[in-house]
Amino acid sequence: MKRVGTYLKATYLFVTTFTVLLSLGTATYAWFSVNMVVKTNQVSARTNVDTVSLLLSTAGGGSFQGSAVANLTQVNSHPVNELYPVSTADLRNYVFSPGTVEGKAKYFEKVEDEKYIYHGRIYVKAEATAQHGNARMALFLDESIQNGGAFLMNAGAVPNAARLGILIDHANPVILRFGDTENPAGERENNTYPDDTLMEAGNVLVMDENGTVKAVKDPSVNYQNYLVPEAGVFSSTVPLCYLNLNQIYVLDVFFYVEGCDPDCTDYIENIDFDFQIGLYGILTEEVP
Repeated sequence: MKRVGTYLKATYLFVTTFTVLLSLGTATYAWFSVNMVVKTNQVSARTNVDTVSLLLSTAGGGSFQGSAVANLTQVNSHPVNELYPVSTADLRNYVFSPGTVEGKAKYFEKVEDEKYIYHGRIYVKAEATAQHGNARMALFLDESIQNGGAFLMNAGAVPNAARLGILIDHANPVILRFGDTENPAGERENNTYPDDTLMEAGNVLVMDENGTVKAVKDPSVNYQNYLVPEAGVFSSTVPLCYLNLNQIYVLDVFFYVEGCDPDCTDYIENIDFDFQIGLYGILTEEVP
């Protein structure tokens, strides 16, 4: 990647507290077995480049009033204290299981109004006060200490089943999983049965316009694929997106529990933990 001048560094801190609560019984079943409580705070940004500032806003549009701090505003009406397991392949359409039969998730319904997930939104703009030619900003994830450190802290096994979704200006969705660790063998459960057939792990569910549910490959990728590389080596990581300078973008953030994940069991219950995201922007003239 050809870099222009110096680094543009920006940090968004999604300061979020999650509590995972038991919802059904005490047995280890996947799907309808956990309830996550979410408390959100604010998003902040910073840059060390005087001629480009990464601005944030809760309003956007013509009323964009950018600053270094903006609240991550929840846009779906569902209460943030009820996040139940769902399944999705695109962050736009979700299905859930209203209950299990003898420990098997066999019946599924479409999630209406983004119920059971958390959906927050802010607006971002890389505002330049000097000419930078054809430069744009390549946006990466960043877990450096300077940007707040690890995304999930004191989270126990929650990262094993949780998903982070990022949708920037209605572009292709990015669904991230927090590594590839798993619950202990006795605390995992693959119990998704569309069409009364056990679905293989590594898949998620989609529902067509006729209400038919089918399995598709899990599109989630390890979030480390998008971490800003150390020492500027870009061979193993890619940016989330490229931002044009002086253009406003919608940044949607989704957090949910993937019900088809075998690690979505009671093993991740009753845990309070902190959640934050760091982003790192680099000026570049490369065209993807």
